[in-house]
Amino acid sequence: MIKIAAVVHRAAGLTPEAFDELYAAAPETPSPGVCGHTRHRIRASGGTPPPCDGLSFLWLEDPALAPHVVLEPTSAIGRCNRYRVDEVVHWDRLGARCDGAPTPGVKMVAFVRRRADLSPDEFRARYLAHAEVARKHHPGIGRYVQNFVRGLEPPGAPVVDAIAELHFPSEQDRRDRFYRDEASPAVVAADVARFLLRDGTWSLLATEHVVRLPPAA
Repeated sequence: MIKIAAVVHRAAGLTPEAFDELYAAAPETPSPGVCGHTRHRIRASGGTPPPCDGLSFLWLEDPALAPHVVLEPTSAIGRCNRYRVDEVVHWDRLGARCDGAPTPGVKMVAFVRRRADLSPDEFRARYLAHAEVARKHHPGIGRYVQNFVRGLEPPGAPVVDAIAELHFPSEQDRRDRFYRDEASPAVVAADVARFLLRDGTWSLLATEHVVRLPPAA
């Protein structure tokens, strides 16, 4: 199964309120062949490149359809960068999610660049190993997913090596249980420094709405 991250930037002159209204009106099936779709309302963002305004994850059963996926109505509201990714779900303690319903809690999404001195394979190995550090030192994360980027379009889209999804069951979990203890920030920072280019990495907070869950693997 193929997964695509679609990052949407609103058009100049379009207010955030108008964007949210149009983005929420996107069809449940953006194009033929899409078997799963989650849509995110961005709450806050930081880092570089500039903050985006919308984010969708799309799943397709036929890899040949990936170049033809159209996320409507992005042509009317702005531009869309698409990243084809390999999904690795490390754990999921959120419980059942339902089609057509918001997912409780809040999600942090990190767009990660690798260190320039690392090959893609070295980056992947170190980032995969980081999941165990996160499991121990980020107790508030209910669902942790790493998405390794295999391709992007259009040409000139910001280069990203991975996209991480850190889903917290509640805002309180994110605020009060992000770290396990006082030593955790230093432990996490030391491990992250082994693979991450901090100046090229950016993140956002979002709430997730499930349009359609992908079939179980």
